[in-house]
Amino acid sequence: MIAPFQRRTGVGRNSLPSLLFSLVVVLVLVFGGVGCDWPLRVRLGDCAQPAKATSAHQASKWERVTHIAFFDVAIDDKPIGRLKIGLFGDTVPRTAQNFLRLARNEGVGDRRGRGKGFRQSHSHRIIPGFMVQMGDTTAGDGTGGVCADGKASMPDENFLVTHRGRGYVSMANAGPHTGSSQFFITFKETPWLDGRHVVFGKILGEESERVLARLEGVGTPEGRPTQRVRIVDSGELPLDSETTTSDRAEL
Repeated sequence: MIAPFQRRTGVGRNSLPSLLFSLVVVLVLVFGGVGCDWPLRVRLGDCAQPAKATSAHQASKWERVTHIAFFDVAIDDKPIGRLKIGLFGDTVPRTAQNFLRLARNEGVGDRRGRGKGFRQSHSHRIIPGFMVQMGDTTAGDGTGGVCADGKASMPDENFLVTHRGRGYVSMANAGPHTGSSQFFITFKETPWLDGRHVVFGKILGEESERVLARLEGVGTPEGRPTQRVRIVDSGELPLDSETTTSDRAEL
């Protein structure tokens, strides 16, 4: 199992020479430890580093919801419900605004006019017990994506919020400062991703948790969904007192 990433042509695991891949596997087994999800670009010691402790007070401050985005999701063209995502706009304003513009389908798009928003995009990677990855708005297979302003990537804003539980929304990337539109939602606490992926939101409400469970149910250990997962519609919702408090958003 490897961390959420944006694949680039010629960089994926399947393109590595068999000897090099075998060496990587040995290094993972020796140094990585059981249950450690490694990124595409293996850096020894990353997974072994302990996550920084986050106090309840810090979490409450950093996870204050400033905007709410939504996805109406379908599996094999059958609607399964709505995901509501609270965005931490005070903590990561640029990342949150990039995501919100794409959720509102107000992006600039790439040179071919693709990637203006999340509407009608698909989930290309779901690993039960780990995460669901979405947001490739151009290629649809994990090799594409574009920022809302039309740029190929954006800087990692900060790593103040950690992957401390189920339902956190974080930027996928192909290395430092390579995030664009691809993102993932955690199925569990994933502290080995802290400091490498920018967390910018969290799902809100019981319906969102039910939808997340349905998505986890169509995942596979290899990551290829068993059914077609599509974002039918997306946009922004007004703030509500029942969904802006971090404690009430806990799942």
